[in-house]
Amino acid sequence: MPALTFRAKLVLAMSLTVVVMSGTTLYVAQTRVEAAYQAQFEEQFRLHLQIFSERRMQKRDEVADRCQTVAASVRLISALEEALIEGDPELVYDNLDTEIVPLTATVKEMNLGVIDPMGRVLEPENARAYLIGSEATDGGKTELGRMVETLSSEGRAQQEVGFLAIDDERGARSLREIILTPLLNQATGDVLGALVAALPAAALASSNDGDEAAVRSPLLTGIWLDG
Repeated sequence: MPALTFRAKLVLAMSLTVVVMSGTTLYVAQTRVEAAYQAQFEEQFRLHLQIFSERRMQKRDEVADRCQTVAASVRLISALEEALIEGDPELVYDNLDTEIVPLTATVKEMNLGVIDPMGRVLEPENARAYLIGSEATDGGKTELGRMVETLSSEGRAQQEVGFLAIDDERGARSLREIILTPLLNQATGDVLGALVAALPAAALASSNDGDEAAVRSPLLTGIWLDG
């Protein structure tokens, strides 16, 4: 193999230098572009999460306040007391029907139900579209029923809010935000049961205000991991 001339060596060295510099430049540029896109994605996700949380809290608080108003209805409490004595849940739901409009006007996808102090879901003979599912688990009580029974046994009269996976009428399980509002005897303060409102998380975050950031880059799906 003939020896390379000085000129050929010089050209080869310059070519290698150009290749290395070009590769380094491309790598640095790619890294910076990826970092910029990552930062943009994280900022958009943070913004969407903030918007979601603010909307959810605002609407949830509105629903919770309306649940408190309904639970304080003297007519509803009297109907519940009579229903517990007569063993006729229809009495309480007939009265709840008249109170339902202020609640469903806030969130149309809301499900409601009344649970007695022993944790049993009161089921009327006549079906209502808004009724929450009453699928029984161990001991004939739902998870909601056990929560109400705890409120009653401990004498806690405060409203409870949390998340619970429940089954709908088709048997599909979904995550709901639950607002549990105690129904109290006006004279003694005893817990007679609870009004339960179950709301899909997506319904609490929905908005028709045309938020510019949400419209510009909608969050199609999300996965919540480790808090």
